[in-house]
Amino acid sequence: MNDDEKLLYDFLVKAGGTFHSVDYPLMLLNSWCGQGYKSFRTTEYPDKSALTAAYQRCLFHHTLDKPLFEAIKVLKEW
Repeated sequence: MNDDEKLLYDFLVKAGGTFHSVDYPLMLLNSWCGQGYKSFRTTEYPDKSALTAAYQRCLFHHTLDKPLFEAIKVLKEW
């Protein structure tokens, strides 16, 4: 994984651990990028700007699948 993918993977596993799902971290990322979920915009995270930049680059370059898949494997204990 490249640096962006690693950053996203770490966030997905950390933020998704409570619910054993990537749904919550993805809602946070989409909110921080201004894509809905207004109630999550004020949620603080230490590397929020780095995460949103990495997320947008992965979306643009179509490389989001790998960190998502790897995080899902860990969260679902596959």
